[in-house]
Amino acid sequence: MKRILCLLPAIIFTLIFFASCSNENGVKTENNKNDPGETASDEATAPENEEPDPADIEELPEKDFGGRTFTFLSYGDGTMNTWSTPDIVKESENGEPVNDAVYRRNRQTEERFGIEIKAQYNGTSGLVERTFKSGDNAFDAVWLDMNGLGICAQNRYLADLKELPCLDLKKKYWDQSVTRDLSVGGKVYFAAGDISIGDKWSTWVMMFNKNMVRDNNLENIYELVKSGGWTIDKFSQMIKDVSKDLDGNGIWDNKDQYGFTTTNDTIYGFYYGCGETPVKKSNSDLLEYSYKSGGADKLQKIAEITVEILKKEDNTLIVNNGKYTWQEGMYLFLEDRALFYSEVMVQIERLRVMETDFGIIPLPKFDKNQKDYVTFVHPAGGLLGVLSNHEDREFAGIILEATAAESSRTLRPAYYDITLKRKGARDVESEQMLDIIIQNRAFDPGIIFNLGNVMNSYYNMAAKGEANVSSMLEKQIEKMEKDINDFNDKFMQ
Repeated sequence: MKRILCLLPAIIFTLIFFASCSNENGVKTENNKNDPGETASDEATAPENEEPDPADIEELPEKDFGGRTFTFLSYGDGTMNTWSTPDIVKESENGEPVNDAVYRRNRQTEERFGIEIKAQYNGTSGLVERTFKSGDNAFDAVWLDMNGLGICAQNRYLADLKELPCLDLKKKYWDQSVTRDLSVGGKVYFAAGDISIGDKWSTWVMMFNKNMVRDNNLENIYELVKSGGWTIDKFSQMIKDVSKDLDGNGIWDNKDQYGFTTTNDTIYGFYYGCGETPVKKSNSDLLEYSYKSGGADKLQKIAEITVEILKKEDNTLIVNNGKYTWQEGMYLFLEDRALFYSEVMVQIERLRVMETDFGIIPLPKFDKNQKDYVTFVHPAGGLLGVLSNHEDREFAGIILEATAAESSRTLRPAYYDITLKRKGARDVESEQMLDIIIQNRAFDPGIIFNLGNVMNSYYNMAAKGEANVSSMLEKQIEKMEKDINDFNDKFMQ
């Protein structure tokens, strides 16, 4: 009966939201009881008499573009049923915080500059290529999944955003980690920030069942995170001795109880969470291979622990693997049959129907010596770019800057403060954890540009239950170094 009661709302949410990004090909205090439809307390208000931070205020000229259309091209269908950019346009207000924030943001920007914002969907890197070569300026900005936009950048279809007039990527409403991680030779081809929530949805997080923590006499997980003691070894210890063969059939399946449930994409989550990256930046902002001069010993240990965690079937149920759908992991957690659950951040919204309190935390560090918790961003999420042959760069720069700035006053509080924190998080500690997660996100050019195929090889190795890191790296080093050299040469031409 409990499963039926849980499945009904979960299925409803599944129909509303898009499918999980996880795939087996790799790249891939008091309870908040507010009804999801309530709007009386959904307005995020700023403290009175607070002086605005100059970094929050856009510096734009007064312009009237005379009714000109600004078109965004987006991958997906623009709804929550697929990976897409569902916060470009909204036709009207409906009482849902994010929807209404997008509507108000667009009206404000449109009235301010005399424009109309429109969206074109089902965009692909192929469509971008055809548009670029035709030079018809069919759209003014493009949102694509990270791999798709990476292809466009390598083919030199994208503009260096730092050269767009009036676009200031140093402002707080632009995500500085995108510029830091994905710039090449000082040039910036991608952007993200308050302007969209798509890249936040694809951020990898972990949740835990508070009742199961209490029932198993486990340590305070929030305190572990705050003290720096939330490590992959500690996590591996915690998920042991929690599982139960509930139906007594001697087979570990989706009818039982586990310490952990996730998809194999958590291989990426653990890798980056432990502070690893296949490529790093040189002093001249070009890419270098991380393992050229060794460093495989740490990766070897990470791989061994990852395999132990994911492949011990009486500790972990892996879903979205051909045997179980990704929804089975969500059901397991919803029904109090998984202590930990790791997936993309959009799952926090789906878990609002869960009766039992749960906590939100970052994935564990490698050890206590690691300075920060690092959060993997799945490349299914979107990034923003502008074609390098756009005929009016000032128009593109002004409208993108204005939209991003207005989003910081509308969309960000609607999503981050209301949807995630007020409605998704169950306690103040989870709100604090969300700050840690968002502030320490990592965008990996190795995955986005598919350099040397190192991460796919590492993923496939661990997914098969193998951990021979030295052999894997030895096979990839020649291709990796060639790809990186070719990549650097292409972007510095």
